[in-house]
Amino acid sequence: MVNPVLWRNLGKVHNTDTATDDHIDPKVIQLTNGNVVVAYFTDAPIGGSNPAGFDIAAKIYSSTGDLVRDEFILNYQSTDDDEFDFELAADPSGGFSVIYEDRGISGDASYNIRIDRFFASGDHDRGDGFLFDGDNTADGIFYRNPSVTAQSSAAILGTYEKYDTNTDKVGIYGKIFNAGSGSVTAEFGIATNYDYNGGTETIRGHSTTTLTTGEHVVVFADGDAELADEIYFQILNTDGSKTGQPGLTLVDNSLVDAYDPHVVGLSNGNFVVTWTGDSSGGSNTGIRARIYNDNGVAQTAVFTPATTLGGNQLYSSVGALENGRFVVVWYHQDGVDIRAQVYNADGTKDGTETVLVNDSPPSSIHNIDVEGFDDGRFQITWQVDPLGAVDYQVYSRIFDPRTEENSPNVYTTDQVIGTVNGDVIAISSADDYVNGWTGDDIFDFNVASDITAGDQFIGYTGTDVIRVTLPGTFDFRSATLSSFGKLEFYAEAASSDKTVHFDSTQIGTGLSSAALIDGNNSPDADDTLEIHLSMGTSVNLSGFTFQDWQVNSDNTDTLRVTGDASSETIIGSSMADELLGNGGNDAINGGGGDDLILGGTGADAIDGGAGNDTASYANSGVGVNVQMQYNVFSGGEATGDTLTNIEHLQGSAFNDTLYGNPGDNIIRGGAGADHIKGLNGADNLYGDLGDDWIYIDSLDNAALGGGGTDRLIVVNGNGVTNSVGTNSFEIATGNTGDDRFYGGAATADLTLRGRAGDDILHGGTGDDYLYGESGADQLRGGSGLDRLFVDENDTVIDGGVGSDDRVIVQQLASATVGVTLDMHAANVEVAYGNFNDDTFNGSSSTVALSLYGRQGQDTLTGGSANDRLYGDGNDTSAGDILNGGQGNDYLTGGLNPVGGFAERDQFVFDDNWGNDRIFDFANNAFEKIDFSSVAGITQRSDLTITDGAGYALISYADGGGWTASIRVDGVTEADLQSNDFIFV
Repeated sequence: MVNPVLWRNLGKVHNTDTATDDHIDPKVIQLTNGNVVVAYFTDAPIGGSNPAGFDIAAKIYSSTGDLVRDEFILNYQSTDDDEFDFELAADPSGGFSVIYEDRGISGDASYNIRIDRFFASGDHDRGDGFLFDGDNTADGIFYRNPSVTAQSSAAILGTYEKYDTNTDKVGIYGKIFNAGSGSVTAEFGIATNYDYNGGTETIRGHSTTTLTTGEHVVVFADGDAELADEIYFQILNTDGSKTGQPGLTLVDNSLVDAYDPHVVGLSNGNFVVTWTGDSSGGSNTGIRARIYNDNGVAQTAVFTPATTLGGNQLYSSVGALENGRFVVVWYHQDGVDIRAQVYNADGTKDGTETVLVNDSPPSSIHNIDVEGFDDGRFQITWQVDPLGAVDYQVYSRIFDPRTEENSPNVYTTDQVIGTVNGDVIAISSADDYVNGWTGDDIFDFNVASDITAGDQFIGYTGTDVIRVTLPGTFDFRSATLSSFGKLEFYAEAASSDKTVHFDSTQIGTGLSSAALIDGNNSPDADDTLEIHLSMGTSVNLSGFTFQDWQVNSDNTDTLRVTGDASSETIIGSSMADELLGNGGNDAINGGGGDDLILGGTGADAIDGGAGNDTASYANSGVGVNVQMQYNVFSGGEATGDTLTNIEHLQGSAFNDTLYGNPGDNIIRGGAGADHIKGLNGADNLYGDLGDDWIYIDSLDNAALGGGGTDRLIVVNGNGVTNSVGTNSFEIATGNTGDDRFYGGAATADLTLRGRAGDDILHGGTGDDYLYGESGADQLRGGSGLDRLFVDENDTVIDGGVGSDDRVIVQQLASATVGVTLDMHAANVEVAYGNFNDDTFNGSSSTVALSLYGRQGQDTLTGGSANDRLYGDGNDTSAGDILNGGQGNDYLTGGLNPVGGFAERDQFVFDDNWGNDRIFDFANNAFEKIDFSSVAGITQRSDLTITDGAGYALISYADGGGWTASIRVDGVTEADLQSNDFIFV
């Protein structure tokens, strides 16, 4: 239960307000689309014209009181002299009709009754030049006090009071007007043959309404000079014929003075009658009312709306509300105020008597009219007579007796109107127009389909909220928004991702520029607000505030602004925004927060503002060259750009050059073969897809290659540590510092170069190339077939797991000593010497070795497996020493070039050698086969030497079961004499 509260004060309705202009007897009706017509007759100019005498003016308002159409003339057929004493009626077809007196020549008692129908827009429909009925003073018949009601545009009932001076009788008559065809029925009587008695007994007013059944009700007051005045009604069929049930019905005959009856049909099919009168015949008049059903059966006794019964209660009017409810209004003369009482459908009071308007003297109130709205509100209009002045004025106000908003289907345009309080309005797809009105209202959009093209959502005043509830995409761009101060991503469930789209033109007037964006603390929800710009518009989000937005580590709330091909201005919010200019020469400022900015094509001026901001060229169709430190911006979408307060860069899908500045940059290359350099600062550099070149220094936090064959290049000498395997680099090159490249997590083949400095190089599971180069380096190959390029300064050499790992001696030209390597300890199976005297000792190895001495006087020692030893040529005064060890080994000393030293290789054999082979014994007295470590061989005769096909075979048996042989290619038994051997 709630008393009516002021919903909107429309103030003074008429346009002109001079001391010589009168505005009299206002009326108000609501149309099926929710709009409201307020009319009055006036002698002031109307809509720019100034017809003679009084005319009927009207304005059309929306259901919320906004002016839809300014003053226009309703007496369409005649503007000569005076036209007034009118009534209005809306019809279910959407239009409305006006019936009025055309008084002809001023002072002439002969009145014409005219009717016009108008469309909902206020444009004239039918009645042009049509005389509804007329009189002729010569025949002694007079027509006046018309009323109108409508079942449809084809069944408009016009009624009037007819006085016949010839019979001294008065009655109520009517005709049915069809606005579609323009036809009018013959006159029919409704309540006839009442004595007039020179005016002492007469009809004291009548009123009409149409019920939900389509039937009409006519109520009137029969004034009787001798008996009590009586209130009657008659029910008519749609065509104007009397129903016969119950016929002419007495409502009340208890009053000495009864007049001013009113009737309105209710939404439940009943109707209510009100009237003014006094049982004493004195000055204390009051308001009476009674409810009937559509069969004319009384549903209540006569009741009195006013609780304050002293003084005079005048000018009553009654309006139908929703669900069979109604409101009665009247003028309380002693208080000089307008009062109201709302009733339920059963006639019980809803709330208490309420003062609607309180205007103290020097003014008085007359001619009150009320119209109940289908949504449950009502509007009153009244005439004010300023005391001591002659300019009568018309006012109007809307009141609301509801506790909540209406359902959307009460108007043809599906309007939902809020109360003066804070409403929670559940929006549906049926809602075409929703107005929260005053109070902090919540517009609850449950699903995306609640929004359809052309919808209007008006928050009006207060801090109104757009709430989106269930997961989905809520696109408001095709709707009209006004006066919302908050957008709430409601936490309906733990995981409830929602996306909301607005047009930039809706920011400010629709969603406030200072709106609160509320993520509603849904921990697993990733919510997105996207604002779209077009046609060179601008948007400024710096006034937005945020709650529960981008605060959880496991969600990624996004505020995105998307431009089009035109030149736009974008100012971001205090949070981490995504700002996309797309085409045009855009001006973009990220504001606060860590923003992602994509200028798009065109020469864009990008200012990241506060925070760590990223300029992205991810959408560029070609590679870009962006060097922030050097103000270089070229290629693709970077052409013509300027970057200010940008900390991070994002490249395109093509071959980019991306350089940072001395700040702490994050640079991502994207796809393509990119060149990325941080340029000092604690940078994070990411190659992403493509064969990238990433240049780092000792200040950088991170460098990751990503997909493709990526290169890591150290650009200063302070030493860098990088887990190249984990970070997806395939090629890494150090500098003069002590660099550390760890490839243990790599599955691809790595190429790691230490350069100068004491470097640590770790391979992965692939076939890696490790170059220690200068410095005391540590090289570890890992699994796979690795190649370790070492010099004499390296401290750790480890081929790692796998077979056929290789050590390749690679020294500076200034090196004077060779490399000494324990093959077993180094986990390598193949070794290549260089130009100095290298020592490859495989004596502890159990796997087959391949040892290449290359230049220099190398010492190559095999192990227990079947080894291959190659001394190579270029020997000087001493040759290579080749010792196959155990196993069946191949030994090649190598040939010196022509003009050099004679071959001087030493082929050394120890106990338990196997079946070995010497490929290039020189038999020149300088090369030797050395058995000095075999105790059982002291002379040639201890050996058995036989000839084979192109070789000599040296055999030995120690008597204990060990047998061994040496195949010496290219010689015979006779060639091998004692001076070719070294014995114990």
